[in-house]
Amino acid sequence: MSENRKKQFKQGVDPESQTQRRKDRVLELRQKKRVTAIDKRRRRNLDIEQEEGNEGSLMKFEYEKKDLENAIQGICSSRNATDKLQENAIQGIRSSRNATDKLLDHLICLRKILSTENHPIKEVVEAGIVPKILSLLESNDDRFKLEAVRCVSNISSGDEYMTSHVVESSPMLLSFLEAPHNSLKKEALYAIGNIAGDVQECRDTLIAQGAILALKQVLEEDRDETLFSTALWAMSNLAKGAHSSALPFQKAGCFPILIELLSDSVADIAGESAWTLAYLTAREDECVDRMISMNLIPAALSILKRFDGNNSLCIPSLRILGNIAAGPDSWIDHLLNESEFLAILHNIISSKDPMLHAMVKEAAWTISSLVGGHSTCRDKVIGAGFLNPVIDLLLSRQFDLQKEAAHAIFNVMGDLNVLSQIASDPRVISSFAHLLRVPDAETVQLSLAFFRAVCEKVKNGSRLVEKSGGLEAIDELHYGPVSPELSREAAYIVDRFFGEDYDDGEAEINENTLMEDQMPPPQLGMGRGKHLTQPAWMK
Repeated sequence: MSENRKKQFKQGVDPESQTQRRKDRVLELRQKKRVTAIDKRRRRNLDIEQEEGNEGSLMKFEYEKKDLENAIQGICSSRNATDKLQENAIQGIRSSRNATDKLLDHLICLRKILSTENHPIKEVVEAGIVPKILSLLESNDDRFKLEAVRCVSNISSGDEYMTSHVVESSPMLLSFLEAPHNSLKKEALYAIGNIAGDVQECRDTLIAQGAILALKQVLEEDRDETLFSTALWAMSNLAKGAHSSALPFQKAGCFPILIELLSDSVADIAGESAWTLAYLTAREDECVDRMISMNLIPAALSILKRFDGNNSLCIPSLRILGNIAAGPDSWIDHLLNESEFLAILHNIISSKDPMLHAMVKEAAWTISSLVGGHSTCRDKVIGAGFLNPVIDLLLSRQFDLQKEAAHAIFNVMGDLNVLSQIASDPRVISSFAHLLRVPDAETVQLSLAFFRAVCEKVKNGSRLVEKSGGLEAIDELHYGPVSPELSREAAYIVDRFFGEDYDDGEAEINENTLMEDQMPPPQLGMGRGKHLTQPAWMK
């Protein structure tokens, strides 16, 4: 992100504050979605025999699966059946004296246990058999390799502690991406993606071992749809970490193929590419410059132009554009040079369709970044008719939309004419008064900044604030259980604009000092791509 760009419209709280807010907000959704996604991966392992079309195995497997489900259900009461089944599997793998077929049966049994909803991953790790499982990755028998990889995939679907026990298998997993059989290659991709899931150290290990280039080679050599989308999912997990760099992806030559895949006819493939690019456009400026030069913007816009109701495609595409909008002025110029960019954005932010809620929110964030830039950009956005849709979002009483709208309105307050137009609508002031009462310190701070600007800059601003309920809300904040900083700012507004001389006339308006001495305003347009973690197959 350009430092000059930041200074133009991001003067206020520490940049880490805004970044952390967006990170915390997305983290809860990410974890919830990842649990669902991992369960899908795990349950998928229960269907392997059926997937491979082995009817004989399927009959036997169905019987075994039923017995396993009954045993797992018994965990709530006695746990005896499950414990016995689990102990038998562990003991069978630990002892090399077992016959090959029996060892394989125990490995399959363990994989199935790890694939259940109440998976005993921790118990398996603490039993000390993970090294034995990893050693089977080097077996000359592909059956053992396949089942061992599946076990690794399930173990790495656990938390950081569990994943740390299998990260050393990364070199073998990467070598399996060159296997002649797609089944082994596919399972290795699942395992790599899970290892890269939520632990930065694991991502760093994989990247250092050449995972990005290995995944890119899969994309170049295989056109099997499942392999392709899984490789992209694994690549997006490598890119999504807050501390991941885009430079290794640039060095591996990933940008052209990812941008090209945005136009793929398979939604999962295009979606995974879009998420990966959404993460990468929140990284180093030089990498974003390179992607823009490869026509990333037209490619992302093309997804929005052919919108067919698939939010999993459009949301990451909007975030790509939002990250670019939060960058240097040259990036914004590229956006505005696209003749349909503002029209597409306007259609989205004006939508009343509740199914497009997430897209509207993303569009509002992009607008807040655009109007926070240079005055020419701000004027162009306002001239395109975005002010009324933004105000509509502020009036929606849907807090997440209101918050994004409040950021956008804050960014246009430097234009006195626009501020006066906004403040003349009592519904706007009432909405900001409502936001003073929400349990979100940043939004309260933003609302105080709005009221101070109105009182300082708008003719009869104090009267407008009082008439629409703003003064009452500020008083509540002044004497309420809030931070000292917020209390002091509320007290300052009350004392300066509603003090002893208030009834004698308005405080003098100083048109040259907008919000002088006020609390630092929130950071805007920091880019969210690096905090987004929803692969396209999470539906």
